[in-house]
Amino acid sequence: MGCWSVGYVILCEEFSAEHRGSAVGRFQLTAVFGALFIGILLPIITKLGLSWRVLYIFGAIPMIPVFLLRKRLPETEAFLQLQEEKKSGIRPSREDFLGPWKSPYLKYMAVMSIVWVFLYFGIKGTLNFFTLRVVNELNWTPNMVSIGLLTQTITGILIIALNGKLMDRIGRKRAATIIIIVGCICSVFMFTLHNFTRC
Repeated sequence: MGCWSVGYVILCEEFSAEHRGSAVGRFQLTAVFGALFIGILLPIITKLGLSWRVLYIFGAIPMIPVFLLRKRLPETEAFLQLQEEKKSGIRPSREDFLGPWKSPYLKYMAVMSIVWVFLYFGIKGTLNFFTLRVVNELNWTPNMVSIGLLTQTITGILIIALNGKLMDRIGRKRAATIIIIVGCICSVFMFTLHNFTRC
C-alpha cells in the first residue's frame, strides 16, 4: 500500500490535470494484471501438487526491479522544485504535519477519509472473504476459483479502463460516484452467489 500511494503521488505530480485521470486509470490496470496473473497460476500450482502459499514467492518478484531501479528512477520535477524553494528560503523548511487538516483542505480531507475508510472496508472484505466463502460454503474447486478470479479481473480491466476517461470527461466526483455504486452492486451479487453458474 505504501508503494501504491507513492505511485499515485508521482502520477499526480507528473501529469497535468487534463490527463491525470487517464494516467491513474492505466496505473490501476497494473494491479488488475497482477490479479489476473495469480488467477492463471492458481490451478497450475495446485496441479503440480504445491501449496497455494507458493504464490507468495511470485509476490516477491517486484523487489527485483525495485532493487535495480532504486538509484536510476529520478525524482519528480515538483519535488525537486520544492527542494530548491526550501533551500532558497521561499518556503519554510518545516512542514505543518496537520496542514492538510486545516482550511481550505479540511472539508475534502474529512470527506475523502470517511469515504476511503468505508470503501476499503468493503474492498478488503470482498477480496479477503470471496475465496473463503466459495471454497468453504459453495465447495468450489481450485479451477472454479481460478475462473471466478479471472472473470472478476477481466471485468475489472474493462471498468478500470473506463475510469480514467470517465474522470477526465465527467469529473472526479461524478466518476467516483458511478464507480463506487457499481462496486457495491458487484459485491452484493458476489455474496448472494448460490453456486458456480447461478446468482
